Amino acid sequence: MLSCSSQVSGKYLTAALEIGHREVNEILGGTLGKIGMFEVSRYGYDLSLSEEYLDLFHNPTNRTVPEKFFVRLHKEAIPLEYHLVEQEQTEHVMRLLKEKPETSTNILIYGPPGTGKSSYACGLARKLKVPAYEIVKGDEDNKSSERRAAIMACLNMTNSGEGSLVVVDEADNLLSTQYSWLLRGETQDKGWLNHVLETPGARVIWITNSIGGIEESVLRRFAFSIQFRQLNRRQRIQLWDSVLRQNKAKRLLSQTSINHLAGRYRVSAGAMDLAVKKAIEAGHTDLESFHRAMTLALDSHHVLLNNGEKPSNKDRLENSYSLEGLNAEGNIESIMEQLGAFDGYLRKPDHVKRFNMNLLFYGPPGTGKSELARYIGDRLDREIICKRASDLLNPYVGMTESYIREAFREAEREEAVLVIDEADSLLFSRDRAVRSWEISFTNEFLSQMERYRGILICTTNRLLDLDSASIRRFNHKIEFRYLTSEGNVTFYQKLLSSLVDESPDKKTLEALQSIVNLAPGDFKVVRDRYSFYPGDEVSHGVLVQALREEAKIKAFQKGKKEVGF
Repeated sequence: MLSCSSQVSGKYLTAALEIGHREVNEILGGTLGKIGMFEVSRYGYDLSLSEEYLDLFHNPTNRTVPEKFFVRLHKEAIPLEYHLVEQEQTEHVMRLLKEKPETSTNILIYGPPGTGKSSYACGLARKLKVPAYEIVKGDEDNKSSERRAAIMACLNMTNSGEGSLVVVDEADNLLSTQYSWLLRGETQDKGWLNHVLETPGARVIWITNSIGGIEESVLRRFAFSIQFRQLNRRQRIQLWDSVLRQNKAKRLLSQTSINHLAGRYRVSAGAMDLAVKKAIEAGHTDLESFHRAMTLALDSHHVLLNNGEKPSNKDRLENSYSLEGLNAEGNIESIMEQLGAFDGYLRKPDHVKRFNMNLLFYGPPGTGKSELARYIGDRLDREIICKRASDLLNPYVGMTESYIREAFREAEREEAVLVIDEADSLLFSRDRAVRSWEISFTNEFLSQMERYRGILICTTNRLLDLDSASIRRFNHKIEFRYLTSEGNVTFYQKLLSSLVDESPDKKTLEALQSIVNLAPGDFKVVRDRYSFYPGDEVSHGVLVQALREEAKIKAFQKGKKEVGF
């Protein structure tokens, strides 16, 4: 009998049922085939019955069988208002899903992992107050065949009467039918997918990280879609404010602390809400202890999401950074005011024209070009997306151009300040180009500069190597020079003086002022070399001598003799 074995031969089945092969194929191609009850062997001779269905036939009253396919959705959900989805969109989706429709209603929620897609779907289900079920993900392989069976079983068993809401999380494998065999070794059944998407009365929320492999014939079957993006810094500040107000904890974090947390931690609304709730439950009711509890919780969250490693942000601004002492051409504060005005324009929702603000920072290494770019991002409450030549250059034809386009798109999506270090490698002078691809990616870069809507900062140590046509595309061109004698003292006091227990005397300051060709980067190098020494084991003389050595190496590189030492 079929219930005694998981496999039977097709010819025995036709004989036992006294029907022809055609009728057997029609039966197996119906509901039984759609729910994945049978698998046909490679040559079509044998049929295999899955273990889950065998268990169901052996023990029809076994309540655990449906739980292998779907479970009631009882997850806690943060308020829908926490998600930065337009209220009009949320209300529209609520109307679409409120009652069982005559036709099918499929909603697609897509975006990178950790952006709150699943939490939003749970929030919808909770607010709708309709029976909601989540399709079980199954084993680590998340096989499409098993999940197809689970979806069909859920619809068949829960969608009668007033119907139900079905949530399919991590649906990438099910929806991405393009290249499925090449990428995952699976053959996708497009007919099954279209059948499910058109099932009358079905209300299904599909959640996926990417829509790149979903065919257009599938995409047009969704009644509505919502894109979730990574939150930028400004949005995280707004979200922190909302979460604190919702938990009646606004008084426990100053605006400065909120800005700090938003800049340091790229976390979702759920992580914010959990950290706030647990800090309150733990009795942290004053500003200092509450802020410390937030920092501990979010540090732990970051390490956990980074596979147990503490993440580092190389583009974070130095805590002690200021414009004081910097030797840069032009009025930096005036430029900052113009950038502030432009930033305000970018944030307006009703803008029409596509303006951009392109800045070129040029000068010797270590003179503060990249650090000023970070300062601009921090001052404007915008993320910094820093791309170096090594991030964008690729030996394969067309890939460098593709990476350049994506860098500009990413910055525009994230509302970030785009910083291109070593820009001379990408804005290569076409007059001196030897290979065609050198011209090609320079053309692409110039094209993206014109189309970009945002703030672009390019830095270079070799101004003469830049393409001449690119120079006129920069609104501001700022030269960075080595520090003046007063600048030497300023950066020494900011970065090195605190490493010694006593203050520098007049003789030390005079020796410091006599050193030429020093840059802010030199002070950082010396600081990192001696910062772990106790204060009584480091002297100002040692630090000044270390700075002299840095300047001496530069002079040697330029072929100059040591002067003034």
